[in-house]
Amino acid sequence: MSILNDSLADRIADWGTGASPTPQPARPVDGRSYLRGGAQPPLVHITLPRLLTSAVAQFGPRDALVVPSEAMRLSYYDLDRAVDEMASGLLALGLDRGDVLALQGTGGRAMILRLAVARAGLVLADLSPGLDQGQLAVALRSSRARVLVPGPDLALANLLPGSPLPAAGQVMCDDFPDLRAILWLDPSVPPGALSLADLRSMAGPAQQLRLPGIERQTDPDDTALVLYDGRNPDGLAFSHYAIVNAARCLAELTGLAETDRMALCLPDTWAFLAGLLPALACGAAGPP
Repeated sequence: MSILNDSLADRIADWGTGASPTPQPARPVDGRSYLRGGAQPPLVHITLPRLLTSAVAQFGPRDALVVPSEAMRLSYYDLDRAVDEMASGLLALGLDRGDVLALQGTGGRAMILRLAVARAGLVLADLSPGLDQGQLAVALRSSRARVLVPGPDLALANLLPGSPLPAAGQVMCDDFPDLRAILWLDPSVPPGALSLADLRSMAGPAQQLRLPGIERQTDPDDTALVLYDGRNPDGLAFSHYAIVNAARCLAELTGLAETDRMALCLPDTWAFLAGLLPALACGAAGPP
């Protein structure tokens, strides 16, 4: 047993070794309960923002995110600017590194927001669109989310029963004491929610200047995403390290290349993890 996290233990184990890796068995042998798989492609100890920064440097003018239903076509340069803009707006809301944003929204804007949450040093509570009202309430309390980005069909009056609709950005609810703001991704914004235009207008140079420092402070082993699918009330947590390397391995296994375009029929969470992020890893165009 090691007291080191897996990523650090692997890096230490590889120090000073120049020999080719020994092929590993496909399943445990001799009654052992431990199995170590192959070592290719080599794992990298980086964060989600670093993955995006690397992709922008390599593939800047190429298409990164194409969402026909929203008439959205962003190059890697465009995606990077949009992520910075959203991340700055989140900081302007008063969020600090390690705070939680709960997201149930879908589409291209939600994909950009997922990357912006990571760039701002926040944790994403990714809420399955299939959660009912009770499961959504449990996830919000468990995650201690400070911002909620609901799906388009959520009625705020049902989520905050007995409470007057809040002024935009001023949520105060006894049922969710940590919740401070509701952000709406669709153009039709209900009373009590902030729009994307509101978020952009709040961002300024002060928040932009904070982003590089936050990126340096974010560790690959920090939690990046907690998935709430209704089966586990505490959610399933994933680090930057785990998400980045899963994306890189998936791109390698599928032979994804920078000239490819992806089209996936998956819930947004998995389209992000198994679609957009593998695309970022190799310069392809990701799905909505």
